Amino acid sequence: MKKVKLFCIPYAGGSAFVYYKMKQYLNASIELCPVELAGRGKRMRTPCYESIDEAVDDICGIIREKIDDSPYALFGHSMGGILAYEAQNRLIKAGKNAPVHLFLSAVRPPHLMGRQKVLHTLPDDEFIVEILKFGGTDRRVFENDELSEFFIRLLKSDLKIIETYRYDKEYEVTKTDITALSGKDDNITYDEMSEWEKYTSGKFKIFQFGGNHFFINSCTKEVADVINHEIAVDSGYEYQVTKTL
Repeated sequence: MKKVKLFCIPYAGGSAFVYYKMKQYLNASIELCPVELAGRGKRMRTPCYESIDEAVDDICGIIREKIDDSPYALFGHSMGGILAYEAQNRLIKAGKNAPVHLFLSAVRPPHLMGRQKVLHTLPDDEFIVEILKFGGTDRRVFENDELSEFFIRLLKSDLKIIETYRYDKEYEVTKTDITALSGKDDNITYDEMSEWEKYTSGKFKIFQFGGNHFFINSCTKEVADVINHEIAVDSGYEYQVTKTL
């Protein structure tokens, strides 16, 4: 039986590297496939995206080359959640198999996206203050002028495409099972995350973890265990709870 390829899409300002820690906790039946977005990591020289559509086109191109007839799942955190949701819709419309599971982490569903505060237009000093409130960025990043300039430019570019994203259509309901993940101390509420249930005719579950918007960094093993279990249920693989190494 083929492994399930787990494509993980990072949050605004993040790179594929943020998911490598998860590999040690994933079941042997799952192949971790972090997606490197334009403008960072190995693709640092690739221009950043101008829109969600452009980002989704790029992501679908990356995924199409790797799935063939292999089963796959999508995981997206924050901005990555919207990209994962839109990517699965586009892949299905292009005639590809649907993912076996869709994991949406710390992100409001499309019809609620207008609730977030607009940050990408703020002056840099105000922007830094707002970013630090999320708790996922080391303030030392902003103490180095060169690193700070690069990170602010990348983060504002990412936030621009998500803050200008508008979902002006009927819910695109998928048959794919959806699991929503949220942090208890995040400003995205449990009730808001529960609204993802409207986007699937399959099974829906929601899990909460201790921590803020970036709970995946502090609860990596717990998140991996949820992924292991849900993919095992959908794919018929033997499931064993991972142990901390």
